[in-house]
Amino acid sequence: MEFLFQNPFLILILLAYLFSLFGKRKKQQTQQQRNSQPRHVQTKRAPAERGSELKRQLDTAIREFKNLTENRQFTEQAESVQPVEQDKNEHKEQAENHKTKAQAVKKDAEQQKVSVSPSKPVKMASEKEEHVSLAPTDKQLVEGIIWSEILGPPRSLNPHRSVRNHK
Repeated sequence: MEFLFQNPFLILILLAYLFSLFGKRKKQQTQQQRNSQPRHVQTKRAPAERGSELKRQLDTAIREFKNLTENRQFTEQAESVQPVEQDKNEHKEQAENHKTKAQAVKKDAEQQKVSVSPSKPVKMASEKEEHVSLAPTDKQLVEGIIWSEILGPPRSLNPHRSVRNHK
């Protein structure tokens, strides 16, 4: 007996063995209790009833989804068409203005019998000088950034780096 008390490792091994025996018995008892208890029985419906109910639910969900997507598509199309048409009309008006100005300059030049060369535009005294700004507008800057992302290299070649990888 003294040998057992002098070796703490043997005491630990014996305790572990005893605990494992009691643990197995406890598990077996709880499993037997679970097996002996009656389970709650659900009322079973006929498969045809369940199928028809599921089919009705599925059909209503599909109809709702279609309605939502159609409404969203129409609103998105209407919103996207209006700005494009406005830009198109603006550009068309600018082109017409430039065309009429060029025709007016050409007529004035013909009247004065001065030749118009494309390298030297002729300025008339009646024509006001327009100040042309080379600074881009906010809209042009945003469009430039979008086009750089579209036309630039693919994102897969330059993936996002996490903070953990930088350390």
